[in-house]
Amino acid sequence: MAGPSTLSRRLATIDDMTEAAQVTDRTVWNWVKRSLLPQPKAISRGRQGRFARWNREDVEIARFIDRRRAQGYNLDEIKEMLGRGETEADYAED
Repeated sequence: MAGPSTLSRRLATIDDMTEAAQVTDRTVWNWVKRSLLPQPKAISRGRQGRFARWNREDVEIARFIDRRRAQGYNLDEIKEMLGRGETEADYAED
């Protein structure tokens, strides 16, 4: 990981996303490609290049996706869940 987590800030990095969902960069980008996660904002750092940043709420979506995958749901089913506005609270154990 590169430096301290930015979760205390408004925007999350790819490292924040992968750490939260315990997945690889490639998996996060696959979820973006399949529209499970929103496209990140492109932040320009001049000569340092452009960096992808997500809203903090998107970190929770990444966790939701990972937890549903662990329960055996496929990505199409998870996309439907997200489309219905389901959240982790809908799956919390009593």
